Amino acid sequence: MLPIPLLTSLLPRSAWGQTQTIKRYFSLIGSYGYGHHSHWHPSLEQPSQTYNPGNGDHSIRYQSLRSYLSGGRNQLSRVLNRDLNPFLDKMNVLRGLNLHSRIAHGRGHILGNIQATDGHDNQVVNLKALPTIDQVLASNRRFTPHVNDPLNVGNNRSYVRGADGNVSRAASRDWIKPDRLFNALFNPNGVPVPENGSSTTVQHPRRDILSAVIEDYRKVVNGRKISSTDRQILNNVMDIISDTQKSLGITQTTQGCSYSEINTDRARNDGVPNSYYYNPESHGYAYNMYAQIYAAAAACDIHRVFDFSYIMSGHFDRHPSEDFHQGHSHQPWSVVYNNIPNHQYMADIQGIFVSEFLAPLLTALDGTVEANGMTILDNSIVHYSLENSTVHSDFNKPCLLIGSAGGALTTGHHIDYTRRNLGPHPRFAGDNFSRDPNNDRFGHIYYGAHYNRSLTTILRALGLNPSDYEDPEINRFFQARTDSRLGSHNNGISRIGGYGHIGSQNAGGGWGSNNDMYNQEYSRYNYHFYKDPLPFPPRSS
Repeated sequence: MLPIPLLTSLLPRSAWGQTQTIKRYFSLIGSYGYGHHSHWHPSLEQPSQTYNPGNGDHSIRYQSLRSYLSGGRNQLSRVLNRDLNPFLDKMNVLRGLNLHSRIAHGRGHILGNIQATDGHDNQVVNLKALPTIDQVLASNRRFTPHVNDPLNVGNNRSYVRGADGNVSRAASRDWIKPDRLFNALFNPNGVPVPENGSSTTVQHPRRDILSAVIEDYRKVVNGRKISSTDRQILNNVMDIISDTQKSLGITQTTQGCSYSEINTDRARNDGVPNSYYYNPESHGYAYNMYAQIYAAAAACDIHRVFDFSYIMSGHFDRHPSEDFHQGHSHQPWSVVYNNIPNHQYMADIQGIFVSEFLAPLLTALDGTVEANGMTILDNSIVHYSLENSTVHSDFNKPCLLIGSAGGALTTGHHIDYTRRNLGPHPRFAGDNFSRDPNNDRFGHIYYGAHYNRSLTTILRALGLNPSDYEDPEINRFFQARTDSRLGSHNNGISRIGGYGHIGSQNAGGGWGSNNDMYNQEYSRYNYHFYKDPLPFPPRSS
């Protein structure tokens, strides 16, 4: 069905010129970590500028990402490599985001369900399971008018609330091949894709319907009682429909979006059973193809929430006797492969995925201009993160946000939330990393901001209200306190709010006593601000 377009004469004059902004969310999550903080952040020094939000929340430091490319330097870091340089003005690299519970290996914490963990903090697994933010967005009918799940390939980190009210791991298109994903999205019952990938003249089933619509529009345009403004609107729409009708006869299209240039023949014929076996070192075309398919699905508005996850072990295991986890990840300073320490090797693997999937995705999203004059990338948030930072560390959780959600966020910055005045954090820094700032293997872990505030930032920027994601049943331990057990500044908080659990209320996994958790963790943060998005640099910067 194609309705008559909205005519300006039907609107209140104050609404003229307004256009709808469609926002989208993409999560890209990799396993393991980035090896060393210097491989993710453009600098371990604090950025040069200071911003005080003025509401009692602590000040942040920030600096333009482009300012780091000087003196012959051609990339931000080993992971965030030069393939991202075209997008520096549309990105934010966030530093100092910490979880307040020991996760180590987890299946849901990056998207907000810290309950789905391996039990290093045995109190965490007893917490209430929560839907992850991708599922929150997909189930919100304002954000996702279609009733569908996130487009989820290989992501076992997404958790959904079922009809019975229980939360469980969401189903994904587990390691499906690109050609099968393509057909599942664009051709479930429609026009067949040519086996050779070339264009073909096919009579699309919608072509005759569009002819009838054009004829009806023409009758209205030729009517005597239509205004000149509305006549121009209808003429413009008729031009678009006419172009669409012509394209239906010569290319493969769906919902008015062309996808005939995505050639899936190589994936169809390469003999690889599914995407788990793809090694980006030699099969980068497959990841590029996934990126193109995701961008086409966004342009066609088939999905508005997208998940993509990859595993960096398997093909990348170069240890002669240990598996990838024990031989590379847990030995960051050992030299096993390519004459470089493992922490650099870990970063180089993550950099391959940046080049082979993330950068092509951004290029495709930034190549389509939408009705509000901004690109799909500008109207979206692409969220790139990893399971850990360094080995099993929950400090400096990697967080790269690309896109401004239609102008809701300022972009182009390295933003540092660490609070260096409190000194290094005494908690676990990762295998063979030191807590001593004077040690060459210093782990660079500091107090900062709660990682979940980045998730609240995403949800709010994409248009959700607190009532859409807050759960009043959780975090009551931190609410309405009068005993100063978490510091006097955390007394009398009437509403914690925000998204997700602050953390467990008891120690576990070798972190020490409750006094460690209360005195060295919770009392160093101000939970009056847990419900708020993270402070971002002012727009004038």
